[in-house]
Amino acid sequence: GMQAAVEGLYDVIVPITIGVLTTIIAFVPMFFTTGFIGQVLVVIPLVVVSVLLMSLIEACFILPAHLSNVKTNNMRGAIPLVQHKLRNGLQLLITNIYLPTLKRALKAPYVVVAIAITAFILTIGAINGGQIKTVFFPSIDGDDIAAKLRMPNGTPAIETEAVIRHMISMAQTTQAEYDEKLPAEMGSIFKNISANVGSTPFSGRGGPGGGEESSSGSHFGEVKIELLAGEVRPYSASEIESRWRELIGDIPGAQLTFFSNILDAGEDINVELAHADFEQLLFAADRLKSILNDYAGVVDIRDSFELGKPELQLALTPEGLASGLTLNELARQVRQAYFGEEAQRVQRGRDDIEVLVRYSESERRNIASIYNMRVRLENGDEVPFQTVATANEARGYSTIERSNRRRIVSVTAKVETDIANANDINAQLQQTILPTLASDLPGLSYNFEGAEKERKDSFASLLRALAVAILGIFVLLAVQLRSYTQPIIIMSVIPIGFVGAVLGHVLLGFPVSFFSFFGIVALSGVVINDSLILMDMINRLRNQGKEVIDAVITASQRRFRPILFTTMTTCAGLAPIISEKSLQAQFLIPMAISLAAGVAFATMITLVLVPSLYVIRSNIGEKIRAHTNNSESQVSPS
Repeated sequence: GMQAAVEGLYDVIVPITIGVLTTIIAFVPMFFTTGFIGQVLVVIPLVVVSVLLMSLIEACFILPAHLSNVKTNNMRGAIPLVQHKLRNGLQLLITNIYLPTLKRALKAPYVVVAIAITAFILTIGAINGGQIKTVFFPSIDGDDIAAKLRMPNGTPAIETEAVIRHMISMAQTTQAEYDEKLPAEMGSIFKNISANVGSTPFSGRGGPGGGEESSSGSHFGEVKIELLAGEVRPYSASEIESRWRELIGDIPGAQLTFFSNILDAGEDINVELAHADFEQLLFAADRLKSILNDYAGVVDIRDSFELGKPELQLALTPEGLASGLTLNELARQVRQAYFGEEAQRVQRGRDDIEVLVRYSESERRNIASIYNMRVRLENGDEVPFQTVATANEARGYSTIERSNRRRIVSVTAKVETDIANANDINAQLQQTILPTLASDLPGLSYNFEGAEKERKDSFASLLRALAVAILGIFVLLAVQLRSYTQPIIIMSVIPIGFVGAVLGHVLLGFPVSFFSFFGIVALSGVVINDSLILMDMINRLRNQGKEVIDAVITASQRRFRPILFTTMTTCAGLAPIISEKSLQAQFLIPMAISLAAGVAFATMITLVLVPSLYVIRSNIGEKIRAHTNNSESQVSPS
């Protein structure tokens, strides 16, 4: 037992160590992914790297010590019987299915490689063409729905309350509709409904687009619905939200924003428009909103421009300008008349009392008094207000947004993922709609913000880190194998793993998301382990003098069982996460699908693709050597 443990360890310690190190390198990019997603997932590589290092210690020291004491003689019972039947079944699988398939593949290795390349190209084409659904941030249902209401500035609280009561009534109608569909033992799909007028305390969500601060004012309100737990309710929060939104309908002058997901990466569509002419800017925003309104599944369309409260806007007449009066001086005198000017301070005990000179309260409450006031000129003369100035009733600006010193207006919208795809709509905006709008309105510029900007930034940082990781894996394999071509053969399974990961999402009905790509990045280090073990055995047999085909077939046969069991245990370990229904697991399911499906698919292909590539490499090497020998033989001695 001791001798078997030591020799078995020496037989696999090098490929196992390299395999663990390459997997660690593959998880390193997650440490350097920027943006909110990187902050959320940084704990995953921290845990995985720690576990891998400990597992390497266990495999090299603890496991051999245990196996050295295993008694293999005279074993009776159910376990040896199962082991015997499993061993015989695997041998039949190898003899009757795998080896015939492998031998046929080795007779046409270029066809095998062509099929693999075709599968990869078709997968990329299906993603770029929209046949495979992709999203940046998957919709992860929460256990509550919040609807934030914003009425025009200055709206009395009683009007806001009337709208809130309408929203509550429609929520109760929605509750009744869904309760009819539920089994009686489940009770109601709503636990409770709460509302607030004057502030929005419920609308905050995690993520770069969900951390809204609580707003207050008579024109704000919010309704919150607490649902049954996601594990037990048969309907998604987004579906209930959509129905509630439909029942509420359009409310003139109101802005409604709905929240039903746990995290929010920002608005699905967020276009920042800029133009020197503010009227043209508002026209562009209205036109873009009209275009977005034509898309099915695009809701909550709005812009960031909002009129402020009613106000009097002062302006100087030509006579006022000729008299030397300035707008600043006019505004100062009007402020003195209504707010007051400090004349003196009177000390009373420990308090200072300000004495203000201003109009009486009745005059301050009468807007007509401004037209009766007299304005003092620079020379001391006083003239009627209407002689030198005008006052127009209008609405001011609630906020003025600028970017790079340019006035901007942002147009935002939410996309219902079961109806439309935000990536496709953003692509159409960028490729056709916005360039056309910019050509119609010279001077108009635009930028993408929100989830689209977060997606670009996160993907860019992830791809940079992935490129460094792949280079590190290549260097590590090249040093160990003392070859530049064999690492390429081993790493050829990475694109195949990507194909498997995408197929896994399609089969299980999940969209490919940014979390999926995190799993694919980690997959790049996991899938090469099987190829490395297989390549190591082929090299050993070649060093013992075996021919290429014999070495490839023998190595594939001997490594079939450990490769198969490694894949099966990996998939079995990830299966509970994939089947989990709890909200906390929804972030990890796309990553788990990428790993499990990618490893399973890549293993099946690895057992045929890697041997085929090795044979192609050997054939090319023989042709190069033959050509070199022929060239040397044709050179006459000097």
